[in-house]
Amino acid sequence: MSFTVVLTVAESKRLIAKGIVASDFFRQARERGRILIIKGTTNAYIVEEILGRKIDKIAFARGLTLPFGKVRREPKGAVLGDVLLDHGTVRTDLAIEDAVERLERGDLILKGANALNYERGLAGVLIGDARSGTVGLALRKAVGSHVRLVVPVGLEKQVGMDILAAARLMSEPEHKGEALMPLWGTIFTEIEALAALSGARAFHVGAGGVGGAEGGIRLLVDGTEEQLARARAALEGVLGEPPLE
Repeated sequence: MSFTVVLTVAESKRLIAKGIVASDFFRQARERGRILIIKGTTNAYIVEEILGRKIDKIAFARGLTLPFGKVRREPKGAVLGDVLLDHGTVRTDLAIEDAVERLERGDLILKGANALNYERGLAGVLIGDARSGTVGLALRKAVGSHVRLVVPVGLEKQVGMDILAAARLMSEPEHKGEALMPLWGTIFTEIEALAALSGARAFHVGAGGVGGAEGGIRLLVDGTEEQLARARAALEGVLGEPPLE
């Protein structure tokens, strides 16, 4: 049994957030260890799911991709910093460098991405900072201390080019613009979110649309009658999510 559904970018972000919070690895780390949630738009939805309230999601991001002629708006109210869950306690008072140093083997780092090779389990992050930005901190800690790196990323970020090849081209001295850092770890998309929330299997079968569905994706969801009922309930909780303005 199966059905198809179209998700906008905002709906996908909300679904991924709900799936992350419901996943076994997140719940275990939340109870027994630490989770660092690095600023980003998808991660902003995760923070909302944890806090149970809305935040300024645009302010919870270091870099944004915007249309030509559009500029980033000013934050609405206090700006929330990177979030550290420390054995269930939410902390926002630490600089990211200090928060990273508290992480130990088995803890989690959540870092979003700008590009995705889903079948290869590889993501990429745009870098505009000469010191490799927050992703440099995350990778050093993940590799050196066996901290688990989780990459919440929507399927709309899939690119046709091999991310390693793109990273090489974008690191050339002649290139004018951002660099691209390859990012490996636990890739967590809408597919993994639906699996965590319902046990159903999802397949990415289409993309794009108009009237607000630009950048959206079409999923085929397959499973038992019970799994599909849970998947529909999960989707009903995200359909209609307002766009991220």
